[in-house]
Amino acid sequence: MKKIIGLMFALSLASCQKNTSDKLLELNNVTMPSFEQIESIKNNNDTLKILVLGNSITSHGMDKSIGWKHESGMAASNINKDFVHLLFKKIHTQTPQKNIIFRYSNFSEFERDPIKLPENSINEIAKFNPNILIYQLGDNLTIENSLIFKESSIKLLNMLTNTQTYVVSPFFQNESNFEITNDISKESNSTFIDISLISKDPTSKAINEKDYPLKKSEWKVDGIGLHPGDIGMAKIADEILKNMQY
Repeated sequence: MKKIIGLMFALSLASCQKNTSDKLLELNNVTMPSFEQIESIKNNNDTLKILVLGNSITSHGMDKSIGWKHESGMAASNINKDFVHLLFKKIHTQTPQKNIIFRYSNFSEFERDPIKLPENSINEIAKFNPNILIYQLGDNLTIENSLIFKESSIKLLNMLTNTQTYVVSPFFQNESNFEITNDISKESNSTFIDISLISKDPTSKAINEKDYPLKKSEWKVDGIGLHPGDIGMAKIADEILKNMQY
């Protein structure tokens, strides 16, 4: 009886993960600009450069065809509520004397097709030469591309010899992508930031956020609501900040 229940649970879990992946695929039709930038310049020589490479949780462009009517990390209600902009604000508040240059990019195409690192993006990263890199990737992995993604990610992070690197665990977590990102952090000598408790908390998802200020009825795909809302984004920003040194 226990074996039957265990099998039913495993099948149910696999089905749930598959359904989540299917819903996320509906969101992967937006091409983002190469890099976006926010900054605070104090006109001195004390500069902190931070780069975030992520997916739709980091940044998703406006796409009215799916009911997403603004640009921000999905599914923050506005751009100032996503984890990137919250993190920028918190770091700026803690280090008001520093110049802060904060770049971020939607790298989800690399998640889905990690065979070749995009040369133009690599050149931009090398030229920017960040003090800190936050690697928020792994949610869109498939079984077929996970090992290639792991190898390519390690290669990318190891290129940045003078950069503190932080690998964030997937928000859409399963046993495979969690282990892959954990391995990436170990083999690139990066700090691993585990947001498992946040991703498992139903209140972190926009669909469950009671006081969410936008109209959820305007969303045309289920995948939007599965993303972190304002509450989830704030938790992610706090967890990253707690683990950072700058």
